[in-house]
Amino acid sequence: MIGSLFAAVSAVLTISQSGSMGAQTNLGSAALLFKPLMGIIIAVVLQPVCNMTIGIFISQFTLNTIFIGLIAAGFPDTFQNIFLGIFLLIVMVFTNNVEGLKELLHKKPALRAEAS
Repeated sequence: MIGSLFAAVSAVLTISQSGSMGAQTNLGSAALLFKPLMGIIIAVVLQPVCNMTIGIFISQFTLNTIFIGLIAAGFPDTFQNIFLGIFLLIVMVFTNNVEGLKELLHKKPALRAEAS
């Protein structure tokens, strides 16, 4: 029941934003899921660092800040989605390769000490 309440609010907001509703074909509705799904994925990546609820808040705040910046810069919607996809890939690569980054950070001072 709680989920259906959120779905109803989302439907009302979508109708009020677009002005009309129609049947979507050729995965036209996938664009509605792209931005919220990115927020959830980033929150899952942040889960070892913080609580899932706080991670969702942080990820949505970050994504909204990026969107506002891209809109203010005048970029079209397609470029915004491409930029957010690249941002998601960067976040996932850095968080999934934490051990490799730690090794890299520890090797650099040792290499500098050997060079001098």
